[in-house]
Amino acid sequence: MNTAARIATGLLLTVTLTPLLLRAQDGLTDVATISERLRLFAPATLTADLSMLSAGDREALAGILRAARTVEDLYMYQEWEGNLSLREQLRGDTSAEGRVWLRYFMLNLGPWSVTDRYRAFLPDVPDVKPARGTLYPPDMTRTEWGPWFIKLNDAVQKKATGPLHVIRRDSSGSLVPVPYSVEYAARLAPAGEELRSAAGLVTDSSTKHTLLAIAGAFGDDDYAAAEKAMLGSSGPLNIMIGPTDRSADGLFRYKRGFEAVVGLRNTRETERLAMLENHLPAIEKHLTGKTTIGPGDTRGATIRVDDALYMGGGAKVGAVGTAVRLPSDTSHVKGEDTRTTILRNVHEAKFRLIQKPIADAMLNPAQAAAVTFDAFFLHMMMHELTHRLEGSGPDTLPAAGGKPVGAAPAPVALEEARADAAALAGLQFLIDKGTLDKKTELSLYATEFSSLLRALRFGLTDAYATGAAIQLNYYLERQAVLPDSDGRRFRVDIRAMQKASRELFSEIASLLNDPSAPRRDTFTAKYAVVPPGLATLRERLNGVPYDLEPSFPSAP
Repeated sequence: MNTAARIATGLLLTVTLTPLLLRAQDGLTDVATISERLRLFAPATLTADLSMLSAGDREALAGILRAARTVEDLYMYQEWEGNLSLREQLRGDTSAEGRVWLRYFMLNLGPWSVTDRYRAFLPDVPDVKPARGTLYPPDMTRTEWGPWFIKLNDAVQKKATGPLHVIRRDSSGSLVPVPYSVEYAARLAPAGEELRSAAGLVTDSSTKHTLLAIAGAFGDDDYAAAEKAMLGSSGPLNIMIGPTDRSADGLFRYKRGFEAVVGLRNTRETERLAMLENHLPAIEKHLTGKTTIGPGDTRGATIRVDDALYMGGGAKVGAVGTAVRLPSDTSHVKGEDTRTTILRNVHEAKFRLIQKPIADAMLNPAQAAAVTFDAFFLHMMMHELTHRLEGSGPDTLPAAGGKPVGAAPAPVALEEARADAAALAGLQFLIDKGTLDKKTELSLYATEFSSLLRALRFGLTDAYATGAAIQLNYYLERQAVLPDSDGRRFRVDIRAMQKASRELFSEIASLLNDPSAPRRDTFTAKYAVVPPGLATLRERLNGVPYDLEPSFPSAP
């Protein structure tokens, strides 16, 4: 499983605290400094309506959540052997300062600050997060690894560098790979029993199959089979537990860290998504003049909308994930479906606590008032759907995952910018048809502009942020976005942005279908830069949080 934020987690490490990193690192263990760090993460209570669940599902949920919390403990142990005992020590300190330390510890799932390049903020721990965690012997060196690895046969080399084996020493002191199922049996076996018990209670057969598959993987490491079961799960509960593609291995980047995401289907947004999917063939015809997508054609990439009931381990460290993509490795499913699960309540919290304040600070007041989560989420769902249009045509039909067969590799930033522009144009098509209310129009364009500003705030270190810069420069050039009278705020010219978004979609589509890279390079060199007037965006938004400090009351 691959838990993704719209803005990548690692960006927090590189850009969030650039001004703060200039201060003395010795002050990191000061409670006032940690309180300052915490202000960058907005407390967010993430809830969902459990009334749709049967009595059996609700009873099963308690055991599922116990298993999920066990997996978070395992993630913390993978990171450092002292994490769990230190957590209990912090929980025992009920002073005001103790509560601050515990909050920041749980946000980082350890005593090293992700926003300070993993430097320690508590005493009596290593100054910097140990790269090897507990995945390798503490005395193993890279010098020892090389000669040992070279002497292994192919099968053992595959285990040694594989994502599901730790490295230990045998009785003679030699290095040896040990499967996760063996190394972590004491923790995974009870979690597996919780999931098997839950499987006997849930009402949906696909959910039962998923729970049993995950429990089975805890014992035999067949997480490919578990992820395949997750992909086929269609019940109201959505359980995604296992090693993520986000590595816990700071030494070689080989080993996977555990995470858990438990979701509940959001009925309203699922219905809106189905409505948008039904109109996708007509939108494709409108945008491209072709119809290659038929009713129910997902191109191997399905979408589900959930509210998160619990997120643990790698799913919430640094930046809270907003989506879960399955499988982790598409080669495991040999061309079968992929699925993106969008976590609506996480998106809503980030919108309310981060994007709306950005809109209020940066947009003309009248347009800032029109910025809504409803418009944001509508555009975001259409963005995901329009990835199916990429490369569509007689010669480059998308394969599973939405990548064109036979097309030249395309920069991800351009793909993201094209999907954004296609989503705007597609939603405008539905507004013009009367499928969506005309009142949606102002909210749609003002909200999308604020979303691009939020992405750009992280700098050009991420594909989506770079895609946002491309769009902003394109819209500024075409006067679809204009400085307001005070010179510090902006306003959107809706008609100009309608036209520009169609043109941007067509231009990028042409670039991505062109096998010659020079045209793409020229385009990105021109547009993939920080737009004029926005170079000081981060400073102007001082005080607006960068991410969430989540809590899950449904998982006490």
